[in-house]
Amino acid sequence: MPTLALAPRRPSTHVPETGLFCEGTTVKTFLSCAIVFVVLSVHAVPGLAESSPQGKRVIQYSAVRTASNPGYYFSGALIQMGVKLRAGDVKKDTFSAKARVTEHDGKVQGAFGNFAWDPQKESYALGEGWARWNILDAYVADEKGKRVDAGQYVKIDIEWATRTVASGASSAERFDVPATRAAWYTASSGPGASFIAFAKVELVLTQEKAIPGIEGATYVQGETLHDPIFRLFTIADAPGGGTYALYAPPNASAKNKRPILVWFHGTGERHHGANPGGNLVGNRALSFADEPFQKALGGSYVLAPQSTTAGWRPDRLADMEALIAEVVAKNHVDPSRIYVGGLSMGTGMTTPLITSTTANQIAFAAAILCSGGNIDAARAQVIAGKGFPVYLVGNASDRAATNLPASLENLRAAGVAAKLKLYPEGPVFDGTNYYGAHDSWNYIYNNLVADDAGETIFAWLAKQRRPKAPAQATTPDPAR
Repeated sequence: MPTLALAPRRPSTHVPETGLFCEGTTVKTFLSCAIVFVVLSVHAVPGLAESSPQGKRVIQYSAVRTASNPGYYFSGALIQMGVKLRAGDVKKDTFSAKARVTEHDGKVQGAFGNFAWDPQKESYALGEGWARWNILDAYVADEKGKRVDAGQYVKIDIEWATRTVASGASSAERFDVPATRAAWYTASSGPGASFIAFAKVELVLTQEKAIPGIEGATYVQGETLHDPIFRLFTIADAPGGGTYALYAPPNASAKNKRPILVWFHGTGERHHGANPGGNLVGNRALSFADEPFQKALGGSYVLAPQSTTAGWRPDRLADMEALIAEVVAKNHVDPSRIYVGGLSMGTGMTTPLITSTTANQIAFAAAILCSGGNIDAARAQVIAGKGFPVYLVGNASDRAATNLPASLENLRAAGVAAKLKLYPEGPVFDGTNYYGAHDSWNYIYNNLVADDAGETIFAWLAKQRRPKAPAQATTPDPAR
């Protein structure tokens, strides 16, 4: 097995006062509640004292991005006020806020990509791309945004995210609250090429009513911070190009080796130089580091490689086998519980890995193919020889999933313990939102995939173990 020197970790900029990280951070409760906020902290702005020349307190605030199906959003604020406040000192109307969001290509958001401003909220628009943020609540909080009776922080919750409705046999209409979407597909190199990119927000926060101890203040925008869950991931350069993100469960140790899930993204999350970790938020692969998945597996590593602009292709096989092998070797990974999966274009990397016959092939314990994948009879025989099960997930309206029924037949004919969850024609529905028929990964991320007996895909994955190699029979030596 070749030796791979993993790239050094990309450093994160730590904001000590909040415990958050610029371009990489997490607070579990943020994701579990699907709440993203703008974090504000009291810092002296370079060139400014703690008080302005007019004697006003200077309060700097930072926008935070958080992932939620089906996208990445700005959704509130946490302000470190610098004075102790009590519950009731601030209310919903204490502050007002407006924002303008600019895409990576410099275009101000209005109607964009597959999304548009929610037509029910056109009154939010203020002109020139600016929109008011609808503040739903404001309250005294601790440094993590939890409501408290007394503290130096104020939490602001705003209206955000996407409204979706079914619109035809295989599609959905999706509308965003104005000036809250933090990323979408942005045109990049090559005709028709597009990649997830992080948008920039201009945020104006205004104190509308007096706060005890703060007669007046100057509010200044600071840095933009990534989704809190990023704090749990290490992002580094991958062999052969692109990046990879690695989550390590806190309970992993030499005496408690944990499983690992290797997950490959789709076409929109390719690395274009300015979006490391974009594969984590484009389709919310961050959910594998969230509580439901981690609880189901008792703690699990998550390895999420991010391809170059060329996408996932069989010629990356050696790179990915080397990366997986090295990550397993350098961490407390249970070698009998190495799982692999991918969605859409990501099945184009998952399939070569699970059918590999190289000397460096990975001994997987289970595989998942979502919204793509073609396992012919020959490939099925290779997988059968490896002895692990395969779960296929897709939608009958999805052209990329057309081969899944035939793949199931080939796998079962070869003796593979294979499952297929093929959802009825129409857009994907996760119980709350509709998505395009291709987006069946939302069923996986929300642990909604279940067999006839009710076993969920997380529970199914958790029980998979690489079978031990059978002991080789010895032939008696006739000379003895």
